[in-house]
Amino acid sequence: AELCARREKREPVQYIVGEWDFGGLVLTLRPPVLVPRPETEELVDMVLRKCPALLDAQEDGASILDVGSGSGAIGLSLLHALPRATCIAVDVSTDAVALSRENAARSGLT
Repeated sequence: AELCARREKREPVQYIVGEWDFGGLVLTLRPPVLVPRPETEELVDMVLRKCPALLDAQEDGASILDVGSGSGAIGLSLLHALPRATCIAVDVSTDAVALSRENAARSGLT
């Protein structure tokens, strides 16, 4: 009943469940950090398809900068797909930085 009441108040399902699949990872999600949109996952897929230089850089490791990282969804899913890459993720929100670190640890990408 509590879950239904939260959803009835239009709380995002991702916050109610507390986690969500994104780019082959299961990410923890909670307010005030925004929920990654489906278009964000499409963006990651497009980057991996359309940027062969990233895949070519796998030999030496690509460098990724994730500005406004939020939950870490973009940077972490790229690291998951490109295991030799490195990523610097920044956000002005301390809540977002903490959640991104938590998701990195949970995903084994620290």
